[in-house]
Amino acid sequence: MAEPVTTGGAPGFHLQVSTLHESLFEGQVRYVGVPGVWGYLGVLQHHTPLLTEVAPGRLLIRPVAGPERTIEVMGGIVEVAPWGVTLLADYAGRDAQAEEDRMAEARRQASVHVPFAERPIGAAAVRAELDAELVRFSPPPCAIGGGDRAAVRTAGVAAVRTRARRAKGQRHQGLYIIQPMLMHPQIDPIAIQIGPLAIHWYGLTYLVAFALFFFLATRRLRHEPFASITLPAPWTRRDIEDMLFWGVVGVIAGGRLGYCLFYKPAYYAAHPLEIFYIWQGGMSFHGGMLGVIVAMMWWARSRGRPWMQVTDLIAPCVPLGLASGRVGNFINGELWGRVADPSLPWGMVFRGAGDAPRHPSQIYQFLLEGVLLFILLWLYARQPRKMGQVSGAFLFGYGVFRFIAEYFREPDAHLGLLALGMSMGQWLCIPMIVAGAAMWLWATRRDDAALAYQK
Repeated sequence: MAEPVTTGGAPGFHLQVSTLHESLFEGQVRYVGVPGVWGYLGVLQHHTPLLTEVAPGRLLIRPVAGPERTIEVMGGIVEVAPWGVTLLADYAGRDAQAEEDRMAEARRQASVHVPFAERPIGAAAVRAELDAELVRFSPPPCAIGGGDRAAVRTAGVAAVRTRARRAKGQRHQGLYIIQPMLMHPQIDPIAIQIGPLAIHWYGLTYLVAFALFFFLATRRLRHEPFASITLPAPWTRRDIEDMLFWGVVGVIAGGRLGYCLFYKPAYYAAHPLEIFYIWQGGMSFHGGMLGVIVAMMWWARSRGRPWMQVTDLIAPCVPLGLASGRVGNFINGELWGRVADPSLPWGMVFRGAGDAPRHPSQIYQFLLEGVLLFILLWLYARQPRKMGQVSGAFLFGYGVFRFIAEYFREPDAHLGLLALGMSMGQWLCIPMIVAGAAMWLWATRRDDAALAYQK
């Protein structure tokens, strides 16, 4: 839901009404009534965001301070957003006095430019001259395609908007194109509330990730070569449960330490106790991956299993869990993308990220690092492979897809873009890509029995 927008502590929300050539009203209002194509639209604080066409009629404006205002419009587009309401009118008259002034000016212009004489007047010629003067005098309709109002109806929500913005104490006017624009749904982060007990969507996505891992890993036990392994012992569901437990420990410990070391080393060096404040947020995937690698190395050693055999088993089971986490990021409206071209059909406005449409990078990562990587890796792992090839393919594939997705994701505010215009996430992906390619090539080129699965 939209929140009331205030300026300088004033109540209400911001309203701007303009044509292509002039601003008709701008200020804080308590209410605005708009004749819409689907009926009369009354806008108060906390109104649901929308973008719709305006029908011919009268706007009713109730400012926070000052008398009630009315403005006649012949159509247009209205946008209700968290930062305020913007209305672009095809043609508008300010009020009765302004309309009288415009009519007086029209009469004066006609008396100067339209020739009158004693001779008979041709009605068609006079109408043509009057039409020409009206076209010259009146502002053109604010619509796409040179003033064709039908183009606004055809384009739906596409329109030209004049937006006033203040920078360094000066007022500037800029023209923007409003294309079909999506608003982040701003889902309540709490999925279930039972008294004081609250279950968040983000926590549920983690549970889904762990459940998917367990389901897929147990399925992998039925596939070759794991179904035939007997040394040092056959694989069992209990092994999967143990790996899941230690994997969770590795994710939490490694993810937190990775965030502190990769993204805010100076801050946490000065506040070391806050490293343990995991409820304040701050996790790194690359750190979590290192934590899982260390945990699996310890687990494999304790069970007498080759480490790469363990990682080959779990690697194809990871991407769907990552996809679930990206769904949680989207629900929370966090880790949004960079500002998108206004013509991008799926550009989305996120709460707290300004009024510009952005790339929904969480969805990009869901599709690339989650769904697509899972499909490719699962199919690749179903064929006979040497030990280490599947693990190398996972490291390489995730690194490449994450590197690509980072071009659309907003960099961390306190870091920005680093050397070569790359984000911290991209720099951390480079070692993954190199290590994955090296592991895969090393496993592929070796023919010795050491890389064969023990059966």
